Parts: sequence; C-alpha cells; structure tokens
Amino acid sequence: MGKQTVGRQTERERPLDGVRVVVTRARHQAGGLADTLEELGATAVVVPVIEIEDPPDGGAALSEHLAALGPGDWLVITSPNGATKVAEALSLVPLNEGVSVAVIGPGTRDRAQNSGIKVDLVPDSSIAEGLLESFPRPDSGDATVLLARALEARRLLPEGLRELGWTVHDVAAYRTVGVPVTDTDIIACRESDVVAFTSSSTVSHLCAAVGLDNLPEIVVCIGPATAATARGLGLNVDVVAEPHTIDGLISAVVDCRSAAANSSR
Repeated sequence: MGKQTVGRQTERERPLDGVRVVVTRARHQAGGLADTLEELGATAVVVPVIEIEDPPDGGAALSEHLAALGPGDWLVITSPNGATKVAEALSLVPLNEGVSVAVIGPGTRDRAQNSGIKVDLVPDSSIAEGLLESFPRPDSGDATVLLARALEARRLLPEGLRELGWTVHDVAAYRTVGVPVTDTDIIACRESDVVAFTSSSTVSHLCAAVGLDNLPEIVVCIGPATAATARGLGLNVDVVAEPHTIDGLISAVVDCRSAAANSSR
C-alpha cells in the first residue's frame, strides 16, 4: 500500500518524467523554465537560438524619447525584454509625471512592475491586436506614444496606433540575434518529445537552425502571436499557453503530456 501511495504521489509531483522538452532560450534567460521543467521530471534540452542585444545605437534613441514624454503621452512596452531595457534607461532619467504605461501580456506586466514601472493598461488579449482594441484615442492632436520594442517587430502596432490618431515613435529597445547551433543540438531536438516556444523569434530562429524535420512532434507556444508564427512556418501547434506566461507554458506542456498518456491507454 505504501509503495502504491508513493507511486501516485510521484506521478502527481513529477508529471513530466521521461519527457524531453526543448527550451530555446539560454537557461539564465528562460525565466526558470528549464529548472521548473526538470523539477517536474522532464529533461530540459536547452538549445539557445537567440540572444538579446542592445540596438545599434546602444539605446540612445530610447533614452531620448523616454525623457521627452509628458502628461497625456503613453509608453507602450510589448515584451519582458523591452521592460528590462526601459527600466535600465529609466534608472538614469525617471519617467515624467502624467505619462501612462501600457504593456502586452502578464509576463511583460510582471517584469515592468518588478522593475518599478507602474502599469496602467494590460489588454485582455496578449497580442498587438488586443492592445489596439483597448487603447484610448488621444485627447489632443500632439499626444505621443513611445513604442519600445524589438528592432525586428512587426508593423501592425505602430500603424494601428497612428490610425487611432496618435503620433507614434517606434523605437528599438533591443534586438534579437541568432545563435549558431551544433550537430549535437540538432540531434537533441530530433530526439525530444516537446518544444516549448517562448516568442516568435525563438520559433523562426529554431526552425531556420535545425529544420522542420528535426523538431519534436509536440509544439507548445506561450501565446497567440508565437503560435501564429509557428503555424505560418508550417508547424502544427498543439497547445497555446493560458495565461501567456512561463508558468502557463509549463502547465501547457504538462497538459500535453497528460493528454498523450491518456490517448495511449
């Protein structure tokens, strides 16, 4: 009886025993993703395919535009990496009074708030379209939105904000660069069970680096934008995390594992 009880507890506490999960960010950048997966019994196959670097101007434009914001203006941050870079800039020159802050996604909200940035707006849907649906129109003709995001980000958000009547400064807070993979990385991906994508950039860089045929069968994405990128590249997305956070991504991996185990019985 005791052994059976222990076995059931182990199954609950380590639901990912025997599962190999590809993590596409360096361990120190993955927000505890790899460590938590391993605590749940998985083997985290860490294959870093991107690095975050300063933009070409070293962040000068970001600092300049942050200092220029005033009452009635908005600062929009679209990712946790963007929140980190904004916080670094604001540590030198604080945000002026009367500036509102909007972020996309609970992960970005948490990173911003933990960095001392007060957040005024988080859309229900953690994608650019969700922000545009909930974003206000300007009270005056010269009101400004500073959009702090990746150098490679898509054009939908600045164009949509301009259509709402805002003057938009689309400023690179950081850039994403690819990291070369090894033959060992490619084999490790091919022999894994799940890939957990944390951003669109990790999708595009991993697919380019290892090829679609070498990806695990199960694909889990942190949010709808990441899932859209994956589908656009020909991947079948099994689960989109809800909420769109690292914790939500981990839960989605566990759900995939449970569904696979149930279907095989």
